[in-house]
Amino acid sequence: MAVTFTQDAFEQIKSHSLKERPIEACGILTGPENSRQISAVVTCANVDENPRAAYTIHPKELLQVIDEIDATQGIRLAGFYHSHPFSEASPSNVDRDRAAWDRFIYAIYSIPLDLLKCYLWDDEAKIFHILDVISE
Repeated sequence: MAVTFTQDAFEQIKSHSLKERPIEACGILTGPENSRQISAVVTCANVDENPRAAYTIHPKELLQVIDEIDATQGIRLAGFYHSHPFSEASPSNVDRDRAAWDRFIYAIYSIPLDLLKCYLWDDEAKIFHILDVISE
């Protein structure tokens, strides 16, 4: 299974990650309904109590973005992204423990490796499935 990122969406994630370093940047992935394309991202504030090692999007901010997406015809919430400022683009134990959105994409951008990897969360099995990432 693969997910496609527009160049603009990828550049937004990279730029946001570099700007927020040394803390983890985070945000929301959006794209056309009924597709595995990520065409835009919504940058969010990381309000985690330990933002160098984890990310949390404030529930109020998340609900506001969801309302905006719902009001926009043809767009869906596809998943979430965050950065790893000092490590690889693999889910950490914290990422696994906090994953809750079944069948949603979790993208991780590794700053040191300049690499974006994507995973699909399987809530029943409690595992991430790696996705191929295609850039257009």
